[in-house]
Amino acid sequence: MYNLSIILPVYNEEFRLKKTLPALAKFLKNSKKNNIELIFVSDGSSDQTNIIISNFINTKDSKVKLIKYKKNIGKGYAVKKGVLEAKNQWILICDVDLSVHPNQFNK
Repeated sequence: MYNLSIILPVYNEEFRLKKTLPALAKFLKNSKKNNIELIFVSDGSSDQTNIIISNFINTKDSKVKLIKYKKNIGKGYAVKKGVLEAKNQWILICDVDLSVHPNQFNK
């Protein structure tokens, strides 16, 4: 068992999220024995990104969070905000395109 916080910085990612969220939901479902939290940090997104993530949060438990702010500041700031919010021992930073697929997170 491990404690993992996954930080996902996002900026106008409504199209990618439609593919990413089902993969993350499956990962969370298969990782019930582990303490995992997902922290999305919306870096001033102006499309439907925040709504899509909020709807996803409503279908999951409190282990999924959304931090958002209006002005686009940059990915580094978004990552920092997520890391500061993280509650778990291990922190993983992952882009929403899932270039590293969730089935690799356990490794």
